[in-house]
Amino acid sequence: MNECHNGGTMIWDPEKQYLCQCLECYEGSRCENVLAKPLGMANGIISNNQINASSQWGGHVHPNRGRLNMTGAWSSNEKDLNQWFQVDFERSTLVTGISTQGRSNLNQFVKRYTVSFSQAGDNFQIYTQEGTVKEFKGNDDRNSTVHQMVIPHISARFIRVQPTAWYGHISMRVEFYGCF
Repeated sequence: MNECHNGGTMIWDPEKQYLCQCLECYEGSRCENVLAKPLGMANGIISNNQINASSQWGGHVHPNRGRLNMTGAWSSNEKDLNQWFQVDFERSTLVTGISTQGRSNLNQFVKRYTVSFSQAGDNFQIYTQEGTVKEFKGNDDRNSTVHQMVIPHISARFIRVQPTAWYGHISMRVEFYGCF
């Protein structure tokens, strides 16, 4: 019987009876904990060409300005429910959390959003919890960081954040957490 969780493998150890060898995204004595590291928006591991959006409001608020803690933000050209901010992780990635901020230099921020995801970048599936579309709480101001856990976790190559309510204008900065 395998006592290890999340695909971990039991290894016999004469002193402890067994140990768990965890898959890359898990840790703990029984592989019960998911690693939740920043995936690279703020520190630049995710390159500018991996970031895309439905539109942008001019040259100084392009999608690569949508990185957590960066000056400015990504701002959409339109103010409607068809706007989205997308990241291509370039490989299947386990997403366990999302942090957002508003636009640092103007009072604009996303108050609520949904998330969709895809493996190939064409057919996106909306994220649900218990069969209901999950609407995440975003920001109440432009500079605070709001962190949301994603449970169940998302396993995908592409992820989209789709604003559903905003203040002033659709403007945001984002970081994703999880494991590649």
